[in-house]
This record gives sequence, C-alpha cells and structure tokens, in this order.
Amino acid sequence: MGITHSEDRTEPHFIFLLTPPNSGSTAISKLLQTSKNVASLTEGRQYGEGQWLIDELSTKDRWNRKLVVDKENLRTVWLNKFHKIRRTRNVEFIIEKSPPNMMRIDMYQKTFPNHTIIINNRNPYASVSSVLYRYTPASVLDTMTSATRREKLKKITLNWLKRSEVLKNHAITKNAPLITYEKFCANPAILQNVLDRNISRGAINLKTSIDLKVKDYPPQSISNFNSVQIERLSKNDLLVISNELKDQLTLLSFFGYNLFTD
Repeated sequence: MGITHSEDRTEPHFIFLLTPPNSGSTAISKLLQTSKNVASLTEGRQYGEGQWLIDELSTKDRWNRKLVVDKENLRTVWLNKFHKIRRTRNVEFIIEKSPPNMMRIDMYQKTFPNHTIIINNRNPYASVSSVLYRYTPASVLDTMTSATRREKLKKITLNWLKRSEVLKNHAITKNAPLITYEKFCANPAILQNVLDRNISRGAINLKTSIDLKVKDYPPQSISNFNSVQIERLSKNDLLVISNELKDQLTLLSFFGYNLFTD
C-alpha cells in the first residue's frame, strides 16, 4: 500500500553502495529490494543507478572528481522520484549504486544526511575480464591485435586500482563496512548482518534464499562467477594484469586479494 498524502515530506534513507562496475552490485541491489521497504530510483538497464536521472552524471565525465553537480537539482530530482514511488509502495530506503558515486560521496552525504554507506569490491582478474567481455563486441575481440588487447587490459586494470584505492580510503575514513563480491556470494546473509549492525536490526528484512534476475542472465540463486570470468583470460592476459597489480600488494591485501598463481 502506498502513501497518498500530497504533502508527504518523508526523507528517504539512502543506502549508498560504493562499488566498481561489474562487481556484483546489481545482485546486491536486487537482494536489498526483496525487502518491501527498499526501492531503487531507476529500473531496467539503469537499475539502481540514479546517476542517469541527472544530466551532468549521464556523461563520460561522471568519473571526474571535479565535475560540478547542481546539488539542489540532484536533491529535487531524486526526492521527487522517491515520493513518486511512495505513492504506490510504502518505501523508506533507496539503494543507490551508481559506480561514480565513490568520486563525490562527501557531496551526497551532505545532500542526503539520512544515509548508510557500504563498500563493495571484486577480485581484479574477474572484474577485468567481466569489463573486457561485456563492453567489447565479440567481433572486435576476435580481430584485436595482441598489442591492442594488452593495452586494453592494462587500462581496465589501472581503473580497478584507482577505484579500489578510493574505496579503501572511504572504508577507512568513513568507517564503512566492506562486502566483497566473493564473501557476498559465499554467504548472502552477510548483507543482512551489515544492515542490522549499521541501520537497525529488523529495519530491512531480506529474502536471502530467493532466485534473482541479474542483467541478461536467467533468474538463479546467488553464485560466484569469478572462475568463469577468469577462465576467459589467456595466460598472457593474466600476466599483463598481474604486472599492473604486482606493486600494489598492500591494496590487494586490504580487500583480501592476491596475485594470480596457477
């Protein structure tokens, strides 16, 4: 049952999931929304990413930390969407997982004081493979030279490192809980535990055993696809990625990751 009062001024509680792309955030978002009082501002391919409602955040410049965002417009647009949802559902929480949010989370915290921050990350090899194969057409991959593939892998890996450094800083300075893709897949109830510790026990109730529809995959239980992704990489691919990671062992260790070994 929704809220019909025309003067509803309820402030949403935003759950900001700070995450790199292709790191299981859609599954986390979907699981959060098995609780009746949790929703996202966007649906479809833009699922759970309110950035697509804001012009400045819908450009390639959205990863630029210095990007100027109209905070009043942001607040107005997101609140209007929240209250529109509340006209049909009694929603209290909004999951917001736009990956570039990590670059301006301080601004979001000030704009929406009622919030919780959760950090997420994924094994770099699986993450790099997922990005490579999801955003590069098969026809391009099939004709790509070794040198071009190597440079592409290096770029994707460097992006993972830069974003992971940002996430590490937020986890430390904001004392934000960390949920890695691997731990979440192994035990989805870890998300319920984090919510109970950081919001209040029972405020959100998840159905952790439900099958979820994620992206273009059929509905299924939460599973770890790291091995599937890593198997798509050649030995040379793994060496290229490892070469970029080898001087960042402390960062890898923070998230529980290591260099790949056969």
